[in-house]
Amino acid sequence: MIYAPVQSTRVHNLFVSALLWIATAFAATQPGFAESTESGYYTTDCYTDNCCCPFDGCAAARPQDEIWLISTRSLDRPMCDSPELDAYRYTGNCEWESTDSQDCFANANPAASTVVWVHGNQIDAWSAQQRGLGVYRQLVTVADPRPMRFMIWSWPSDKIKGPLNDIRTKAWRTDTDGYYLGRFLQRMHPQSDVGLIGFSYGARIVSGGLHVLAGGELDGWALQTPAGADRRPPRVALFAAAVHDYWLSPGAYHGLALQQVDRLILFNNSCDPVLSRYRFVSRGENPDAMGHSGVTWYSDPGKIADRVEQWDAACIVGKEHTLEPYICSPKIMGQVNDALLGSH
Repeated sequence: MIYAPVQSTRVHNLFVSALLWIATAFAATQPGFAESTESGYYTTDCYTDNCCCPFDGCAAARPQDEIWLISTRSLDRPMCDSPELDAYRYTGNCEWESTDSQDCFANANPAASTVVWVHGNQIDAWSAQQRGLGVYRQLVTVADPRPMRFMIWSWPSDKIKGPLNDIRTKAWRTDTDGYYLGRFLQRMHPQSDVGLIGFSYGARIVSGGLHVLAGGELDGWALQTPAGADRRPPRVALFAAAVHDYWLSPGAYHGLALQQVDRLILFNNSCDPVLSRYRFVSRGENPDAMGHSGVTWYSDPGKIADRVEQWDAACIVGKEHTLEPYICSPKIMGQVNDALLGSH
């Protein structure tokens, strides 16, 4: 009798500690790669890359580029008449000019490639700007001189009270932002050259947005007019994707996403301590994270599987669930540049 309370307390403490670890690390906080197969990875050929990159700060846009901030932080769930997104254009020196979101489409340079970056969880509005500028700076270090329209997608991911409440609330919010992103992409010219990059829950927003763009539904919301066959499919790079490993399968929750993708490159991490505990995100499902174990096909993917390329980046990023090791790796960013901005 005297041992039961001690054992119960110990189990409880271990469980709470695990949840605290997961919620903290879900914050959006060199080696070769091993290409994955359907059965798994992993043989990696490591090398040393002593890259030091200034990640935060005020990036200066190249003369030929534009930097935009698109924010859904003031928006709740979609309504019958969805409101306009908040839009800001970067003027330099960490300053932004408020503008109409229509300007994102009306004044687009037809020769420019558009890259949309979506951050992860527990990022406030200021950090979203700073980290987005950091991603832009690292991308242009490996990009060619062609003009780029770089767009930072800022969603309400500020840390909220309660570790488990935080990760589950944000998981639910990714549906809302997936719908908004799909709606945003739909308004672009159908022949726009578009690339999408997402980290952690940002990857979940990206795949959800592509699913909506193709005519899918998220939490009861769908576009009245899905993308047509004349639309140029985006190219996508996802880091440490906090997405159910089977959701890209035909018929699954994001099962239409790959219909709207020319190429998807996944940078997974088999040593990610947060994604290894991804099962806590959903009640009763016990899912694995796509960014941890790779894509699992729960139904026949057909030829769409050929659009997916997967790499285990564990030898580069180590046992971390943070963005910087991905973005600061010339090896990874070179792959991202080739996938999103290379000639096709």
